[in-house]
Amino acid sequence: MNDSIAVVGKAEMGIYLDSGSSGQGSRLFGRQIYIGLDSGRFGSLTVGRQYSMLLYALVGGDILGPNIQGIGSFDAYIPNARHDNSVVWRTKFDKLSLGAHYSFGRDASATSSVSVPGSGICGGEDPGDASRCRSWSAMARYDDPRFGIAAAIDNQSGGSATTQANLFNGASLIPMPSSSDEDRRITANGYVRFGALKLAGGWLGRKVSTTSRDVTQDMAWLQGEYAITPKVVVDGGFFHIKNDDQDTKANLYVIRGTYRFDDRLSTYLSLGFVDNSEEAAYGVSTGGGGASPAPGNSQLGSMAGVRYRF
Repeated sequence: MNDSIAVVGKAEMGIYLDSGSSGQGSRLFGRQIYIGLDSGRFGSLTVGRQYSMLLYALVGGDILGPNIQGIGSFDAYIPNARHDNSVVWRTKFDKLSLGAHYSFGRDASATSSVSVPGSGICGGEDPGDASRCRSWSAMARYDDPRFGIAAAIDNQSGGSATTQANLFNGASLIPMPSSSDEDRRITANGYVRFGALKLAGGWLGRKVSTTSRDVTQDMAWLQGEYAITPKVVVDGGFFHIKNDDQDTKANLYVIRGTYRFDDRLSTYLSLGFVDNSEEAAYGVSTGGGGASPAPGNSQLGSMAGVRYRF
């Protein structure tokens, strides 16, 4: 490692091509915007709107990632895990990656129910209540060419009349008006490689604790990816979620095929099917058109597209 210090920054925006409007709660740079310092020896320290460490912990153990059918179908927070007013530290020691974030007001947009689904408005920065709308996360990840493991924790505090927790299962949203209310997620996941085959699996537990009620939810998955040729890749996964407190559970099955024209340009077709229990209403996709099914109904979805990586 060297002893140099560099100034780093990034500004990413999301735009709806059909209307030209900004995404992520109508923010100009809603995906992330930050600035900070990076030293080779001690890592980087940045401030701004940034990702939770929960997302970084899922990089290896969630093959489908932000696919329209996947983990986000059961928990739409995960692909949208961004926090305003945050300080982030990240570093890497050979194969070990570490990171942590702390937000002084996690979601200040007037339309934050769009930017972080179902979270409500929770801007924070109240001098009379120091814990109001705060959030924090931490992660550790070990990556080897043959295998990898990761763990992370993500915690959000309540603190306003409009703050709420959404379990995305069709049940009523849970109010989080007090700064002592918490919405916590913990994950452990990993992957192994056998030549052109990659297998991954993991668990994500969630607990919403409020003055009125507690709800616990568990999700597990098994995914695989196989490169038939360097240009043709097939991947998919099985996801199971269970919530005894709200009597909901579901299974999600996904398969996706990708053709890579080059390192940046590819086309894909994704198919997903969700099978809900009697009281559950999980949707097959996240961020897509259409509506979730009625409780107890299954749902089939597909998406085809072209993707260019900048």
